[in-house]
Amino acid sequence: TTFSNRGNIMEIKIDGDLGYKRLTSNADKAQIWLDNEVIKDTHKYVPFKTGILAKSAITGSNIGKGVIIYNTPYARYQYYGDSFKFNKHKNPQAQARWFEASKAVNISKWLNGVKTIGGR
Repeated sequence: TTFSNRGNIMEIKIDGDLGYKRLTSNADKAQIWLDNEVIKDTHKYVPFKTGILAKSAITGSNIGKGVIIYNTPYARYQYYGDSFKFNKHKNPQAQARWFEASKAVNISKWLNGVKTIGGR
């Protein structure tokens, strides 16, 4: 998994550790499923005041390319805000490094889904 900051964009790229690059016949379907599943499963960990940050993953990402983009001016600041006290009123599990939190819980589900869709 890699993270990058391009101006105001927080980009999370899911790489070979999930094994989807090895897939052949249904690789595109598996990638689309994985991207959508990562966004859906990660939502509950994303800081949520107005919902713009969470929604930016849907509007800012190119689903099917393996790159999830949280496209707000403050996404990177929030992502690395380890010392922040996030408002938990709307998202009780909101935290910094939300993708890592989601990955720790969902990696097996993601792997199994990609393998199933990919025909392995």
